[in-house]
Amino acid sequence: MHSLIATELQPRDVHLRGCQPRDLIDKALALASYLDRPRGLSLDLLSAACASYFVDDRDFPDA
Repeated sequence: MHSLIATELQPRDVHLRGCQPRDLIDKALALASYLDRPRGLSLDLLSAACASYFVDDRDFPDA
């Protein structure tokens, strides 16, 4: 979890709120199911969940 915070949350200046760990786990497990992977958590699935959960408008300058 510490590496996830260091690589995904700190660069985005995100501070976890109470519901976010649950939401990220749900997203990661849904992605595993979609990709037909075993139901479980991995750093790559959690990173993908963070990428879709913490969207920053600055990532899309034309928006």
